[in-house]
This record gives sequence, C-alpha cells and structure tokens, in this order.
Amino acid sequence: YQKCFQSIPYVLHVKENVNKYQDVSIQSGGSNARGVFEIENGDFVLIKKTKETYEYEGALPYLMQRVGTDRIPRVLDVFEDSNATYKIMQKAHGIQVDKLSINQILEIPQEHFDQLVADIKSLDELGLQIDPSKQSNFFYDSRKGFSIIDVGDFYYDPRRKDILTNLKIEDIMAVLSRGKQDKEIFNKIHTAIMNIEKL
Repeated sequence: YQKCFQSIPYVLHVKENVNKYQDVSIQSGGSNARGVFEIENGDFVLIKKTKETYEYEGALPYLMQRVGTDRIPRVLDVFEDSNATYKIMQKAHGIQVDKLSINQILEIPQEHFDQLVADIKSLDELGLQIDPSKQSNFFYDSRKGFSIIDVGDFYYDPRRKDILTNLKIEDIMAVLSRGKQDKEIFNKIHTAIMNIEKL
C-alpha cells in the first residue's frame, strides 16, 4: 500500500478542489452514488453521495487500514461539504462481474473463488460488510482475481438489523449467477467456503 500513503498529499488537494474533479462520471450499474469520478490517472476515484451518508461511512478510512489485500480497494478519506458526502478510494481494476457471461464466470479457476471467500471472511473479522445486491460492486481480473468495492461498516449501516456474516452462499451466488441456480457456480462457491473453514 505504499502508493496509498504516497498519495495522501494528493488526497488533501482533491478535498480542497472537489468541484474541479466532477466532470465526467464513470458510474455504471445500480449504484446509489450521485457520481463516480476518476482522479490521479485512474488510480483513485472520487465518489459523491448524499450528505447523510457521512454518518455511516466516515469511519471507513480508519477501519480499512487493516485490510490485508489489494483486492479490496481502500477508502482513503471521507469528507462532507455543504450538500454532499465524498469518498476518495483506490479504483478497482478488472471487469465488472455483471459484464461477464455465465460461461466466463465458470472458467474462473477455483483458486480465485477461494480468494474471494477468504477476502469476504477477512472483512467479517474487521466488522465490514459487502453489498451483494449490486453485481457492479464486484470486479474480476484474470491475474488478481475478484475485487470488492462499496464495503460498509456493520455497526453504522442504518439498514442492518443485526451483525450477520457475509459468508452466505446465497449472497455470493446472487453476485455470480445472475439469479440463476447454476450448479457448477454453486459447487465452486461451496468448495471455497469448505476450503476456508478447514484453515
């Protein structure tokens, strides 16, 4: 994460000139953001949300310091201005999962399914949650594997009823199978969960 920490002065510069970076949104698919904008040559993004979002996203830069993989892009800063909350974070690379065909997903090696489940479990342990309702929150790169964005704080999400585990096979299936009960995808996810539980 050396690049993350080297970029802190740049992050501060973005905060001071936030309106300058809101030209063309790259937002795609089912997001509740009011805009997603590339910054610093596409290595980072500026995400604009409603002002009320700050209440339950403000702690993410602190909570994500302990994320131990670059497959989960870190949130570097969350700040407010007069009418919005802004989040500066690393950009996920790869292809959005909702742009992949079922056949392409089936060709993904078991190792990458195992990594995805391991990453989701590590988020659990940090008190962070995934949002499986949006396939656009998951990316795939053939070298790196799956990346997860739009991670939330279990404790301050106003929608949560209780602290539940992220490791629900039906949620991961919803992300990867387009609602179709594909047995091969189910088996890969199930195998990944079994492999993680053995560790």
